[in-house]
Amino acid sequence: MLRFTIRDLLWLMVVAGMGISWFVDHQSGTAAKRRVQGLEGVIEHEKITWESINEELGKEGRGVALFPSGKVRFYNESDFKSETATDKP
Repeated sequence: MLRFTIRDLLWLMVVAGMGISWFVDHQSGTAAKRRVQGLEGVIEHEKITWESINEELGKEGRGVALFPSGKVRFYNESDFKSETATDKP
């Protein structure tokens, strides 16, 4: 008959706990990587969309500026021309 001491059972619990925690951590890391890869595809698609919008607006002398805060600003080329540059002395 097998005899186990309390110390043997404690070691078993430690090893089992470490194994389970490693497995859970590995699974959550893999899921996070899949989510990031999916978001990278969405970001790339949105980048292409914004570039095509900006290209079309550029043909008309207009454009769009995207700021890190998430704000979007549409502008015309005339917004960047200085009034003093058009004044003739």
